[in-house]
Amino acid sequence: WINPDAVQGNVQNGHVFLFGKWDNFQSRPKGYDLSLAQQGANFFVRGRVGYNTGTANVALSVQDAAPLNMNTWHHVALVAGANRQVNGDSYLLLYVDNQQVGSTLWPAPNNQLPNSPSAAFTIGGNSIATIGGIQTQSPGSGGFFTGIVDEVVAYDRALSAAEIQTLATPPAPLVGDLNNDRTVNGLDWTIMEGQWF
Repeated sequence: WINPDAVQGNVQNGHVFLFGKWDNFQSRPKGYDLSLAQQGANFFVRGRVGYNTGTANVALSVQDAAPLNMNTWHHVALVAGANRQVNGDSYLLLYVDNQQVGSTLWPAPNNQLPNSPSAAFTIGGNSIATIGGIQTQSPGSGGFFTGIVDEVVAYDRALSAAEIQTLATPPAPLVGDLNNDRTVNGLDWTIMEGQWF
């Protein structure tokens, strides 16, 4: 789940990153990320997978055609290796708010998921695996997402459309969350105080 602020301040190469894990980000031999791609004043959800075939680096990407509404909760999901067919082809699928908004053919025989990147997965750490930003090999990390990220999950298999639907079902409202920001905090108390006292 993401709730992006209307203003994204630290855009790197046209993107702010939601979730990613790469070995050697600069040459992208293996890994994946989910980001918001900036085009003019709009942002679009984009997903990528990269791997090395042994002879070449391959990068696949998929992007939503519709701009994302800002200051609103959205469920976003990237599914790699989905819909495996008899011929061995599979797809990289992108979902926004329970709707499949893009797909990219991932032809056989090189459609195996990349070996798990060796970078340790961290939140806000100083490796090449992050939530809400990207850490590069050189100084000057960037692409920091401005907003709220909630319930980040990475699976070791491709999820079905039914599983995405289950995950994209909004949770029940929180008791006391008067401004519907999915947290109960002082802002809710201020609203309540103005209405009750």
